[in-house]
Amino acid sequence: TMGDIWQCAWRELFRRKRRTLGNVGGYCLAVLTLVVLVALLGFARDSANAILRTTGTHFVAFNTSCAAPCAEPCYLNGVAEKEEAFIGNGGVLTALLTMDSLDRVRKIPSVKHAAPYILFRFKDPTNSLFFSVGGFSPSDMAAVGTTCCAETDLLRGRFLKPEDTGWVMVEEAFAKNRGLRPGDSLAIAGATYRVCGIVNPGIRPGKADVYMLFQEASEAIRRRLPA
Repeated sequence: TMGDIWQCAWRELFRRKRRTLGNVGGYCLAVLTLVVLVALLGFARDSANAILRTTGTHFVAFNTSCAAPCAEPCYLNGVAEKEEAFIGNGGVLTALLTMDSLDRVRKIPSVKHAAPYILFRFKDPTNSLFFSVGGFSPSDMAAVGTTCCAETDLLRGRFLKPEDTGWVMVEEAFAKNRGLRPGDSLAIAGATYRVCGIVNPGIRPGKADVYMLFQEASEAIRRRLPA
């Protein structure tokens, strides 16, 4: 009968306790391994989704087909400053895109927001070292927050505001190299700016040594161009 079968099975299990414990332990280990594997796969999926939600749909577009003026040295008082130029991600020489290009991108139905960003490599006349300046609009953080810098990247001081004329933010490594702190002054293209904050954006396609308002960056760059 079924009862006899169960009784025989129980007697067999208790008669060979070591083998029974080994089998039970093996099954438990297999189940535990499966649970841990499923948990790890779920964690990896959630982490990947989190990255895609914050950065996967953000990008920077620039023209690497370099034309004047960035293909030529910039001139100031008749002196050529070689290597000063418009650059893109990784220091690639670039030509500027027109504002109407940005307007066309904004009209694409799948684009939530687009914003201008200008990146230029300056030569410091005091030590002949180069540094990059990125110009952006703090009111366009939906577009530049994950491609340039964001308030969450701030280490000291305060983040740049739309009305902050004459103020800049500096990247942490650049600040350490120059000994800069919030409130200090920094000379760029013949003008003096004050440091309002120090940031560490990590790896970003629009990363720069110095961040300033788009219009002020444009004016600083204009002072370095021959036309």
